[in-house]
Amino acid sequence: MIEVAADFGSYALAVGMLAFYWMLLRFWPDLQKIDENERAEDRIPATFARTTLDPIPMPVFGGVFDTLRAHDRCFDEAIFLGHARNVYEMVLDAFADGDTLTLRQLVGQEVFKAFHRAIAERRQRQEVLRVMLVGIKEARIVAAEIDGDVAEISVRFVAEMIRSTLAADGAIVEGSPEKIIETHDLWTFSRKLPSNDPSWRLIGSDEG
Repeated sequence: MIEVAADFGSYALAVGMLAFYWMLLRFWPDLQKIDENERAEDRIPATFARTTLDPIPMPVFGGVFDTLRAHDRCFDEAIFLGHARNVYEMVLDAFADGDTLTLRQLVGQEVFKAFHRAIAERRQRQEVLRVMLVGIKEARIVAAEIDGDVAEISVRFVAEMIRSTLAADGAIVEGSPEKIIETHDLWTFSRKLPSNDPSWRLIGSDEG
């Protein structure tokens, strides 16, 4: 009886081990995917994790986008938002650096005049504007329309940045060189239809 019990115990142990290895082989690809995803999330800086992973809401504004595609088959809302985010960062950098050549290529005439005037006044006061964009938390299309042969799309940006204005002697005139602030901006981009130039120019900005 003792030998039979021992043989039965060995048999049950062997069956248990086979079942365990079968389960391990069955679910090993899924476990690898979970582990890879966890490692990927660990590599993403916390500041940009939500912006990078979350889908951007994409409302539909009647037939505006359909009309845009009729003139430009390559038009895509997500690609447009990607370019808008790049322009947002480039305009901020160019304005802070007083780079009017770059600004002229990115903004409309009226906006350029306002930027040029502000840069000139800043130089006259011998002040320095420092802007560091920490990250864009949200970039969302909130309006779109076509008026005649001009298309306009408005984008609401929510961003985190460090912004300060320094006097010639280094004294802080405005802002803080260390404090991160959240900004809300509403930028309107425009382009003519039809046009061989697919670029959109900033024609208006306001606090959103």
